[in-house]
Amino acid sequence: MFKKKKHRSSDGFEVLTANSPFAYSEAFKSLRTNLEFVSSTDNCKTIMMVSALSGEGKTTVSINLAIALAQDGKKVLLCDCDLRKPKVQRYLRIKHSSEYGVSTVLSGGSEIDSAIGFVEELGIYVMLSGPTPPNPSEFLASEGSKRMFEELKTRFDFIICDTPPVAIVADSIAFSKHMDGAIMIVRQNYATRNQITEGLEKLGNVGTNVLGVVLNNYDSKVDNNYKYDKYYNYRSYYAYGYDK
Repeated sequence: MFKKKKHRSSDGFEVLTANSPFAYSEAFKSLRTNLEFVSSTDNCKTIMMVSALSGEGKTTVSINLAIALAQDGKKVLLCDCDLRKPKVQRYLRIKHSSEYGVSTVLSGGSEIDSAIGFVEELGIYVMLSGPTPPNPSEFLASEGSKRMFEELKTRFDFIICDTPPVAIVADSIAFSKHMDGAIMIVRQNYATRNQITEGLEKLGNVGTNVLGVVLNNYDSKVDNNYKYDKYYNYRSYYAYGYDK
């Protein structure tokens, strides 16, 4: 079992709890409801969370979406598939060796069971990234990766995967073929329209099922609709959360 420190992360990350601010909690409940609806119609169980750039709040949304799903009675695995710059362990402040994780399972260095821990305080299962491999894209795109997630789908209701930014490295594009769907995280006034559009097009070019876009760090006082009108062509839903 993974042990989580009680105090707040030094990154300013706020874990979703029963005491979270109303707007913060409702944002993730809304996202959860939309995802559950999509899953019921499209049978989406493995969901990759992507963004154009790093720093858009992708890990924050990944963790809190997993928690929100678990609060609704779902058995959820949060999987850190960013094998270059993993953040889940640091954000959750898990006091546990990262000796085992995604990379060791894919390399044959460990079994799935030894790489999964349960964070009792949050009600979610977690698979950390493991040691950084020399070829992250090849690991994630491999047949071993496909087999691993096929196995995980028999054990969990949802698998939420935190993945690298699509406009920077190719890992997520290669990995997407093993996922049932993808959610793009867009931080307001952060990545440019061209960078976000490029990321969505890269996913589309390989046939990724883009489920929607989450607008993060949203400020309703700032009218920037002209930057985001491109996204309205997608089956989108928005979480008005924040990533401090």
